Amino acid sequence: MSRDCSIKVWDVDATKNPVKGSSHFLVELSDHEAPIRTLDIWSDGHQLVSGDGDGIVSLWDVRNAGVA
Repeated sequence: MSRDCSIKVWDVDATKNPVKGSSHFLVELSDHEAPIRTLDIWSDGHQLVSGDGDGIVSLWDVRNAGVA
């Protein structure tokens, strides 16, 4: 997981990327003060939840690049 306390979101859908096998950087989410230890993303790709080493859990809205 991330040691810099941030989450980098990439679009890895090959049908949307011009170069086969490439990915596209979307957004960096940062609100944690400890390294991120766990992460789960909703099937629609719009929200995710992360947990850090201090026990803080954050719910993120990827479309708005912030804490939900």
